[in-house]
Amino acid sequence: MKYEIFFLKNQSRVLNSKKIGLMVRYQSVNYEIKIDKNNNTKIIINSIMDKNRYLKKKKYKPKISDCNIVRNKIVTNKFGYNPLTLKQNYSVTEDVLFEYIKNNIFNFQNIKEDEIKRFINKTSVTVNIVHPISKFNLSCSGKLSDAQLY
Repeated sequence: MKYEIFFLKNQSRVLNSKKIGLMVRYQSVNYEIKIDKNNNTKIIINSIMDKNRYLKKKKYKPKISDCNIVRNKIVTNKFGYNPLTLKQNYSVTEDVLFEYIKNNIFNFQNIKEDEIKRFINKTSVTVNIVHPISKFNLSCSGKLSDAQLY
């Protein structure tokens, strides 16, 4: 399946993102893709925060922006947020996400635009941020192409 290949290839974008140390560091990222009987695709991304950093050195509670950043880095290789203020900077919009998904996952020759749109709209994502202290775990979800996950 194209989603599996895409996520396998791009999950390292989250692990190797140490841009000035402003992004949350993760020790691993894994995903699961499920398709139900109605052909709805459900993608579950588990991002496990670096245990040594967040248990001993830094006190940090994950925010909804962290969920969006994980999804954005995997799909577009962009944060979509200002790294200092964590406010959305609109470099990742629904249109940008849709185009990246269309061009990188649904890049088949004989598939029509309306079919691609239907497939993308039937794809949801859940991003789980797993903190070393379980009471700080966070989960956000929405459509894969939504600008914001909640």
